[in-house]
Amino acid sequence: MSVESLPRDLRGLRACLVCSLIKSAGQFEDDGCDNCEGFLMMKNDKVHECTSANFDGMIAVCDQIDSWICKWQKISANKCKGIYAISVSGSLPKSLIERCHQVMNALGMNVSESGEVQKRKEVSASSRLLKKNILMGVSNE
Repeated sequence: MSVESLPRDLRGLRACLVCSLIKSAGQFEDDGCDNCEGFLMMKNDKVHECTSANFDGMIAVCDQIDSWICKWQKISANKCKGIYAISVSGSLPKSLIERCHQVMNALGMNVSESGEVQKRKEVSASSRLLKKNILMGVSNE
């Protein structure tokens, strides 16, 4: 487990609304989320939008592959080692959720009302360009 990803203090802790990783607000501001920074881009200014101070319980994850607690909490093997919340209360901003849906659509995935993801067979070149623009924050107009 990397020492940098562990909370340095028990005060001011926040949990990522997507993966439940717990860090201090300062650590999220400095480094973002070790698991979700690629699409949340919370580092610096979006920490309070993408994390919550309202969470219950903590789990120390040292071995994501063989841990029954990771299976129970649905912490996949590709997540980083660290401290995770058992449950987190809060919701991501609507604009971020819409952007995630756009990226998923550009990747050829459909998201149903129930949240189920279905992969489409083809992804066009224009969809790949749209995905690139969305990830870079470029307007498509």
